[in-house]
Amino acid sequence: MAENLQLKYLYRGGDGKTKIGWVIFKGMPEKQTPKTPPKTQTPEGFEADIRRKFDGGEYFIAKQLKLPELFPFIVPVDGEIPELGKDSVHHGWHEILEFKPTDRKPTDPRTPEEFRREVNAVKDWEYRHADKINAQAIHDHIARKKMRSGPSLEI
Repeated sequence: MAENLQLKYLYRGGDGKTKIGWVIFKGMPEKQTPKTPPKTQTPEGFEADIRRKFDGGEYFIAKQLKLPELFPFIVPVDGEIPELGKDSVHHGWHEILEFKPTDRKPTDPRTPEEFRREVNAVKDWEYRHADKINAQAIHDHIARKKMRSGPSLEI
């Protein structure tokens, strides 16, 4: 019998590129309170409960839930850094794919119940904040990459 719960999720950029990631929580879902229906103890019931809090039943900001962000970094083309801003194809939203039981070792120290509490504590998805963080992270990554390659000399 599976001992842990895996969350599989996806980042889909506006340019159509996707990246899939996952985390494994320690243990399986438990009954939350005496009022919680027993079906929320199953991976399917747990997923349905979590989806109720996600935007549109599937979208969330990974950073707000302390999950690894999956958005790809932009690589400069011909030394040019693409402009980021309101027309950028990158954003902070991720999509839930599924929860499923697994025998693999946990990659996240939280239990499914701790994760559920953190999801339930979210009042608003901070998409504007996530976009700003994302753009800053991309620019920082590019700047570090340029520093490692050294200055360019023009003749």
